[in-house]
Formats: sequence, C-alpha cells, structure tokens
Amino acid sequence: MIFLNRSRKLQYTTPQALNIDYYKSFTSNDITIKTPTVSFFAQMNVQLNKRWLSQTSFSQSVRKSDGLYSYIMFLQPTNDTLLTRLVSSQNAVGTTTNIQQNFIGDFTIGKMRNRLVAGIDVANLKTLNNSTAYIQFDMVNSLVSDSRYAQITRQAVDAKIAANTAPTKASTDVLTYGAYVSNVLNITEQLLVMTSVRIDKFDNKGSKNYATGITSGSYQQTAVSPKLGLIYAVVKNKVSIFSNYMNGFRNVAPTTQPDGSVAIFKPQQANQWEAGVKLDAFAGKLTGTISYYDIRVTNVLIPDPNRVGFTIQEGNIVSKGFEADVIATPINGMQLVAGYSYNNSKNTHAAPATNGRRPTNAGPENLINLWVSYTLQNGAVKGLGAGFGGNYASENYITNSLATGEFIVPAYTIINASVFYNQPMFRIGLKIDNCTNTAYWKGWSTIEPQMPRRLSANLTFRF
Repeated sequence: MIFLNRSRKLQYTTPQALNIDYYKSFTSNDITIKTPTVSFFAQMNVQLNKRWLSQTSFSQSVRKSDGLYSYIMFLQPTNDTLLTRLVSSQNAVGTTTNIQQNFIGDFTIGKMRNRLVAGIDVANLKTLNNSTAYIQFDMVNSLVSDSRYAQITRQAVDAKIAANTAPTKASTDVLTYGAYVSNVLNITEQLLVMTSVRIDKFDNKGSKNYATGITSGSYQQTAVSPKLGLIYAVVKNKVSIFSNYMNGFRNVAPTTQPDGSVAIFKPQQANQWEAGVKLDAFAGKLTGTISYYDIRVTNVLIPDPNRVGFTIQEGNIVSKGFEADVIATPINGMQLVAGYSYNNSKNTHAAPATNGRRPTNAGPENLINLWVSYTLQNGAVKGLGAGFGGNYASENYITNSLATGEFIVPAYTIINASVFYNQPMFRIGLKIDNCTNTAYWKGWSTIEPQMPRRLSANLTFRF
C-alpha cells in the first residue's frame, strides 16, 4: 500500500503510469505487529409477561497493538519516483465497553399490531497510547534498482526508533449516551409503518498528554436521529413496495480559528430517502430488490471563502444511486446470484479545490457481481457441483482535487470459479480466485495491489 502525495500536483494519473513493480514490497517480513483482542459478551433475557421482554447486555473488548508498523508515501515536493519509508513502534491498548437495556414489546392497540423496542445504551472507549511517532527511516527509488531497498530490517528499524527523543504517552476517554424507541405498526395486514428516533450525547473528555500533564480536545455534542419506513404488500408475501427515510450523524470537533477563537460546530448530518420494490415469486425461486436512494450530507466543514484560514460548516455532499439484486433458482440444483449498483456522488458546496468533484471516498460509480452454480441432484455423484462468476468495478477516483489533480484506479473484472462435492456429513471444495491472474488495484488516496490468482481448498465435516 502506497500513499500518494496530498498537497501538490501528481506527476502520474494511474497506477500503470507509476510503473511500480506489482509484486514488489517496500517493507520487510521481520517488520511485524501483533493485535491481540479479548472480547466478552453477556446477555440476560427476562420475560416480564406475554407481551414484554427485558433484555440486558454487557460487552467489553480489549485490543492491543504491539510491534513495528511501517508505511510508505510519495512525500517529495517534486517527483513521484522517490518513496519515503516511515516506521513506528506501536504500543497501545483500546478498551471498549457497552451496556445496553432494551424493553421489547409485541402487543395490539385495537386491531393494529405493534412491535416496539425502547432502550438506553452507554458506550465508553478508553485508549492508552505509548507508541512512538512515525519516524522517517529512509527514501528509496520506486522504479530502478536501489541499494537502500533491502536496508529496512528489524535491527535497523529498532536502532532508528531508539534514537527518537519524542515518544508518545497519551490517553483518551470518550463516552456516548444513547436513548431510543422504535415501533413497527401493522395498520393493516398489508401496510406496515416503522417510526424510530434516537438521541445521542457524545462526551469526549479529551486527550491527556502525560509529558505535559495537559488535557486537550474535550467537547460534547448532542444529536437526534429520526427514521421512518413504509412497506405495502401489493401481493401478500410476493410483491411489496417500500420507502424509508433515515438520518445519521458524525460528531465534529471544535476548531481553533486563526484569530484564536474556538469555533463550536454541530454534528455532520446525513439524510437518506429510499424507495423500491421487493419480489418473492414462484415459491421462492425468484427473489429480488430494486431501489433508488438519495443521500444528502450537510454540516460539512469547508474553508471560509471570505476569511483565509478560517473554517465554516456549510459544505454539502449529494449521493444518488440505484441498486438491484436478484437470487434465482431457474431449475433444481442451479442458483444464480446477481447484483448491480450505481452511485453518483458529488461535492455540491465545498472548497474550490473539491467543489463539483466526486469525493475520493465514494468508490467506483458502477459495481456488478454475478455467481452461477449448479449441483447434481441425482445419480452416483449426487452433490457434485461447480460455480462460476465474478465482479466488475468501474474506474475509481482515489485522489480528486485542484491541488493534486485526478488519480484514477482503472476499471477491472475479476473471474472466479469453484468445484465442490457436498454430502450430508462432509463437503470438499476447490476455488480459484482471479482465474485470469488480472493485476488490479484498489485504494483511497492510496494504491493497493490486490491478490493475484489463488487456489484454495476447503474440507468441512458435519456432526
């Protein structure tokens, strides 16, 4: 994975133009990191009466990062052939704790059935970071043979990190309090309405720097998220039309402005409208969903066009799209799974550098997937089968601004295939991913070569 430069015009616009060896690594096998995780979950259900259930849950996860981490980036101000290699010694622990209390009801008001969930939850994330800063190890040429290429070893990295005089020792503590209620109401047997609202209070207690004893970055925000859904069964259990509205949010930290004032912002909001059709026909042999959506993100931070260096909260992003998926069993033993999605995303009110452009986190505009499999239903080799299919993604703008220009990951098609033998007590399978050994890339301001042709075998026993 290579990070592209984010502050200047890029010399090249595609991974192919960079001409980096697809199979070449710029790190070393002894630069390793461990991330052990311990998780605990408990739940207690109490049936209060025939209509109401109390559900109490507790979960905790402790994740540690321990070892060496490296990354590479085009940091040079003038060219995209010299890579900077950076390293860090990671020593961090994150503890996530969640407590949730739900009351779940299934009752009628008159002849209308209600399925209601009401509850509260409290989530806490604590981190303790004793990692080093990211330190420049060296620079290496990405195109030609470079004697520095093999110099990145564990011993050399340890020595570079040992000389660092600015280690990190900090902790964070973030709490989120939530309360919510959601109800699905059967107005008739064919018409269902879902209404929901959630209130969240976000309490970031800040980051404490143990070297200085100073805690900074603390702030609080409250957000309300309503949701609404409608389903109407045109043909009961076969054809339904639906529509829904959903609201989501992202907390936004305060920003210190050039004049020393602190700007307090609202949470970033996303409002989505969706409508579509669900189908379940021919006794379940054909199922599918077709939907159209419109997502509008508001309260995005952008530079103030009237005051240099200041930040305002007036940015907008619009995403509109279409999704379709189908699962079909045209004959016994054969199954077809297919899907298509189209997404048109644009910064509609943003900084001049990105205004009117597709956001770099929007992904490809078109995605297609297809898988067809057939299993023999009779005979001595009943259970023997094969599958064939693949995935298509259109080109993806992973860097897209006036400052950097456009860097595009080309479209790609990946073909996969499998053979298997399935019996009640066991299953044997062979699968080839990327049959044509296509060299393709993904990324998000990074270029990441993907897995070449791969053969995997699977053996499953059932008892």
